[in-house]
Amino acid sequence: MKFQQIRSATSIVTFGGKRFLIDPMLAEQGAYPEVPFTTSTGCNPDCPLPCSVGSLFAVDACIVTHLHYDHFDKEACAHPTRKSGDKQAGA
Repeated sequence: MKFQQIRSATSIVTFGGKRFLIDPMLAEQGAYPEVPFTTSTGCNPDCPLPCSVGSLFAVDACIVTHLHYDHFDKEACAHPTRKSGDKQAGA
């Protein structure tokens, strides 16, 4: 198993030859307010994505642990999951 943290809860897990995107939060840095009652460092996300959004969706499945905006946001809803071997125009 391979675990790759992208930022905050957003991660990619590779297991058994399959890639899983976990909790995609894809908004621009600072797009959302801080999460109340946490040890937040301020606005969310607190850092930029370290890769292109398109590269994150080259997965076999997307897993969302719960529906808070810091684990699945409206930007993530706009991107369909595609099979890891498929090519996407412009990716």
